[in-house]
Amino acid sequence: MNAKESAIHAIMKLSEADAAKVLVFLAGMEAGKATTDSADSSEEIKTEPQEEARYQQPSGSNL
Repeated sequence: MNAKESAIHAIMKLSEADAAKVLVFLAGMEAGKATTDSADSSEEIKTEPQEEARYQQPSGSNL
């Protein structure tokens, strides 16, 4: 059994709520934006907000 299959079997053994948290975390990792609160691991996994600043025009620029 490879690592991916092992991970799938481990997730299948979790409760539905815990499995959902793992999947959200993995999706965030895939997007490169996953973070966790290191102070309390029992809290829900949070993802960082989208970076909107890179789409905003700087205030002295005339494009």
